[in-house]
Amino acid sequence: MTDGFDFESWLDEAQSGLDHLKAKREALVSEQETVRVALEDTDKEIAALASMLDAYIGSVPAPEPERAARVTGIKKTAKRIAGELAIGVDWTITQLIEMVQKEVPGAPEKSCRSAIQALAKDGVYKLNPDATEQSYSTTIGNMPGSAQEPETQEAQEPAAEAQPPQGVGEQGSLLPDEVVQVGTAEVIIALEKEMKKRKSFAMGEKNIGWIAADLHCEPKTVRDALKIMVDGDYEFAYEGEQKVLRRKAEPGSKEELKRTHIEDNPLFPGADRPPHA
Repeated sequence: MTDGFDFESWLDEAQSGLDHLKAKREALVSEQETVRVALEDTDKEIAALASMLDAYIGSVPAPEPERAARVTGIKKTAKRIAGELAIGVDWTITQLIEMVQKEVPGAPEKSCRSAIQALAKDGVYKLNPDATEQSYSTTIGNMPGSAQEPETQEAQEPAAEAQPPQGVGEQGSLLPDEVVQVGTAEVIIALEKEMKKRKSFAMGEKNIGWIAADLHCEPKTVRDALKIMVDGDYEFAYEGEQKVLRRKAEPGSKEELKRTHIEDNPLFPGADRPPHA
């Protein structure tokens, strides 16, 4: 006689297991009801005792959580650090945050990160899209090999602010008085911010001299910056006899059509024109 699958035994075991689980569930439900009733009774006792204590000693307000002191100067510090770094050198976001936190004790990491990202939108930092970790390089710092020690920079006296040439000063300052920059990148940033306020910017020699004086740089630096800009999204044009810098019109736009100068070149110059021509 060969051994085979005993279906009857399996049915008995399955039925026994099912009965056991049902009994276990009933016990758990009963226990759950017991716990629920116990919780309700305990809540009533807590409320009664709290009411009694409140009647005798009064309610004691819970102490308010201490508010964290607000840390200021994070963005200003991040910009100053950008001015001290070497142009073209990549720094990870973690390294930049550590630099800011070293200068501003207690600065939250989230606030430092937001400040650096905001400065990147302003053009102060440049994001490296090819880096495996989020990295930035400065656009307003020192050229490689020319960076000075911070102590040396602090020891230098700030240059006296030059006055704009007569008739040009009404355009206003491109940068805050306390900012002193001499690099081509900073000149570009300042001019681009100014171009957001107007359609064109006068670019005569007096104006270039005023920009150089305002940014504390040589006129050559301004001319180099303008050369880079006109190779990109900007162009020189004339408004009457005045040379101006303006943004290039989008190809095919109404502005480009409006700027296009059409010369009349008739096929038969000596012929009489109809009245409507």
